[in-house]
Amino acid sequence: MQIPVILTALLGLAAASPAQELPSVEKRCTAVGQNCGQAQVCCPGSACSYQNYRCTAYGTAGQYCGNAVPCAAGLGCSTSGYCTPYGKAGQYCGNGVPCEAGLNCNWKAVCV
Repeated sequence: MQIPVILTALLGLAAASPAQELPSVEKRCTAVGQNCGQAQVCCPGSACSYQNYRCTAYGTAGQYCGNAVPCAAGLGCSTSGYCTPYGKAGQYCGNGVPCEAGLNCNWKAVCV
């Protein structure tokens, strides 16, 4: 049969050709502050702002978040458009920001 001969030839070619290194995500992503208006992928921890089409770091507490850029971990974008820490037990939660893990926003808009 010729199948083993063909397989051997293909394996030989594969072994002879050097593997090309794939660029990492960090090398292919667009850095904070750079233009992302042509569907470029922003680097981890940032997103493309629709206001200025620049890669923008995730928002910290008190930063504006009405620009399609999410807030950092543990923060939610409130209905007023600012990054706000997740609600703790007994805190108000009727502002669009979720409660901390394990808590729910009850009908009175309080984290329980």
